[in-house]
Amino acid sequence: MLAKISAAWPSVFRITVGTFWLYFASTKWRSVDWLQGLVAVLLILGLATRWAGILGLLLALNLALVVAFEVGDPGFRWLYYLSVLVNAQVIVSGPGPLALARFSWAPTYLR
Repeated sequence: MLAKISAAWPSVFRITVGTFWLYFASTKWRSVDWLQGLVAVLLILGLATRWAGILGLLLALNLALVVAFEVGDPGFRWLYYLSVLVNAQVIVSGPGPLALARFSWAPTYLR
């Protein structure tokens, strides 16, 4: 049982990060910030996971650098720094076993 849970951990982690980006994108849906929603959908479905993770890492790094110089409260900044680390973990761990990229019908560029 524990082996199955540890094998599924990268997928659960990826879906959680995708849900974070989907929530973040939902706060921006009235503007032109469609990119965060795309990253979220790719991460939740498990398609092009590493590319979506790289894109999420760049977005999170951008937000972290803005917050580092704009916000004076150090307790608030750690949330943005954590999002950089979380996206880096998605890049390293990959899609996991519960991903659409595992199916043979998924195009190569989405694996």
